[in-house]
Amino acid sequence: MGHPQYNSLLIRHDLGLIELEKPIEFNDKIKPVGLPEEDFDKPGGTAVLSGWGTTSYPGKAPNDLQHINVNVIPQKDCLSTSFRVTNNNICTLNKKGEGACHGDSGGPLVADDVQIGIVSWGKPCAKGQPDVFTRVYSYMDWINEHIKPKESANAIKE
Repeated sequence: MGHPQYNSLLIRHDLGLIELEKPIEFNDKIKPVGLPEEDFDKPGGTAVLSGWGTTSYPGKAPNDLQHINVNVIPQKDCLSTSFRVTNNNICTLNKKGEGACHGDSGGPLVADDVQIGIVSWGKPCAKGQPDVFTRVYSYMDWINEHIKPKESANAIKE
């Protein structure tokens, strides 16, 4: 289910949730990532971007999951990236050649074992311009509303 206010023209509210048919079986290679309990506010801090996107453009998708440490830029610099960027976004920027690319969209941006962002858009690929992510913390009310177990309609009320 996508966010009800998603806007493809402005690329706003760019996130969705998927309900799995069965639980994920976690092990030493498959682990859950936490959701933020507070907003990420560490400009100049680093985060990990991971994904299956191409490592160059044009290029082929890799066989192995890729990951890279990226630098979170100050929010004022993020906002000046484009009229599309709001405080519901977070931006990263490394040197040219390092960043998100085709196929990474929807992937996680993680800092301190918490998912702070979701790959949304940028100027492909790693052209020396910031990558723009959906800021997960901005949507925690909506996320929690949809991931909490729903009470059964047949529940007995005391």
